[in-house]
Amino acid sequence: MSGVVVERAGLVEFVHRVHVAVVDSEGRLTASVGDAERVVFHRSAAKPFQAVPLADDQVAERFGLTPEELALCCFSHNGDPEHESLAQSILSKADLDESDLVCGPHLPLDKTTARALLRTGGSS
Repeated sequence: MSGVVVERAGLVEFVHRVHVAVVDSEGRLTASVGDAERVVFHRSAAKPFQAVPLADDQVAERFGLTPEELALCCFSHNGDPEHESLAQSILSKADLDESDLVCGPHLPLDKTTARALLRTGGSS
């Protein structure tokens, strides 16, 4: 297994397993690390690139998105109250609501926030 080791103060903090395939414009493999044939989904790593048109096409300006709202478009959030508020604000500025979202909800990853949501009658 190939990996990237991150150390802090001389101790291993975490290890990322990596599988990288570099191809040329014709799709021919030119370099690789790990299993070049492994099928993976880059999901969250694509979010900053998916948000580029918001800035390039001046959508962020047209809807008056704040830097914090634009930042939210660039990462996966955990359903924390601050992130939920930003998401609601973006929807409101676009004259949309939660029912317009295609992705399904899930409980916040933060256990304290998840428990608080369930205690108040919320759900995933």
